Amino acid sequence: MGRKDILLERITEAIQSLIKLQDINGCFFYPYHTGETDYCNARWQESILSMVWMYIRNKNKEMYTRIENGINFLISIQNQNGSFPEYSKKDSSFSATAFITFSLTMTFKLLQKDIKKEWKDMLENSLKWLSHENEIVYTNQEAAAGASLILGGLFLDNHSFTDAGLKKIHRVLDSKKVYYPENGGFDLGYSSLTLEYLGFVYETGYLKEKIKNSVESYYKFLEDNDLKDIKNSRNTKWIILDGFEIFADKIKDGETILNKILKLDVYIDHTEREENLCTDLYRLCFAYDHMTSLLNNKMELKTFNPEKYNGGSHKKILNPLRRFGLHRIRSIIRII
Repeated sequence: MGRKDILLERITEAIQSLIKLQDINGCFFYPYHTGETDYCNARWQESILSMVWMYIRNKNKEMYTRIENGINFLISIQNQNGSFPEYSKKDSSFSATAFITFSLTMTFKLLQKDIKKEWKDMLENSLKWLSHENEIVYTNQEAAAGASLILGGLFLDNHSFTDAGLKKIHRVLDSKKVYYPENGGFDLGYSSLTLEYLGFVYETGYLKEKIKNSVESYYKFLEDNDLKDIKNSRNTKWIILDGFEIFADKIKDGETILNKILKLDVYIDHTEREENLCTDLYRLCFAYDHMTSLLNNKMELKTFNPEKYNGGSHKKILNPLRRFGLHRIRSIIRII
């Protein structure tokens, strides 16, 4: 069975698991709709994009209803300032807003038509918020915000959003570290996530040469280091495959690095927990779409049995500060 077949089999299986997580009101974060928490982690609504990807393939009417319900529920939990919550009721989460906004933009791009005004308004509000906020510690989040603003600006034909996104991507590419640092160090998992967002920006035609040069430097780092023994700054044990698929036929040594990544003993599909299933399955869908080479190379996915949500790893002591945005506090500390 080829790599595309392997991926499609996993995606199809995982979609059924997503369906089981969604409530009739459209919410995927079941601790909220079952009354276990008084807040909803908006990131779980990224599941919508995975469902859209599958809907485009089979035009299932029930799936489209689920998509509509998921988007409408997301509107109900958006903060007045345009941001989205993640770990508390009044949380203005940079990461949740960046990732949700990207998934919304791609959702509307795939659906192409029947995009309701209130859906566009939600997207515009989140883009406005992102255009004035920055994340200087976690590179992947700044890359996600940059890609969201560029793609969202193109979708809405709003040049101010696109310009704001380009500034963020320039900051990512201008780092003194070639490996897209996370919390000051190298992390394979999160740097592969940054790579994916750079890939989507590359495909728009913006900053193509600068992104190409940056990715080549990143690949040189990956080639020169033993990735089996290297310590990840955020202790990840997964990679996002999509970016490596995007650049496989576009960057020098692209196929070599992709082949090296496929041989690692890590979660290639990053669906090991229910929250990852919601936030990362669509990345596997796009890896399927972007696959252009090494189709017959061996790829092994770990057994699919997502672990139940255990409450997350966030620190509740920080909840009073989340309404102000922890990314702002991190920026102040870093400046000091």
